[in-house]
Amino acid sequence: MRQPKLDGKQNNAALKTAQDYNRIHLSKKRIYEMLIYEGFNSATAQYAINHLQADYKANALAQAREYRKYYNLSKTEIYERLTSPSLRKFTKEEANYAIQHLGDK
Repeated sequence: MRQPKLDGKQNNAALKTAQDYNRIHLSKKRIYEMLIYEGFNSATAQYAINHLQADYKANALAQAREYRKYYNLSKTEIYERLTSPSLRKFTKEEANYAIQHLGDK
């Protein structure tokens, strides 16, 4: 069964939007959700996710550092927020990486 052809302009627009969200250190799940919220269909959003050159561990670490700097949260509280299904939605692996490297410069 052939996949339907995806619209190149839509794919490029979704990828650019995903890059914008990546710059503010969102998780893969949050970027996908934001693309859907912005009106991209699931195939186009998935295309953007698949072609986005993102380091989600680095994104989780950036978020963790913001939590530490602005809210003075404990590592446990930061981990819970990073992995929360209603907040940041990072994977456990990404959140663990962030917690382990929180003190690194």
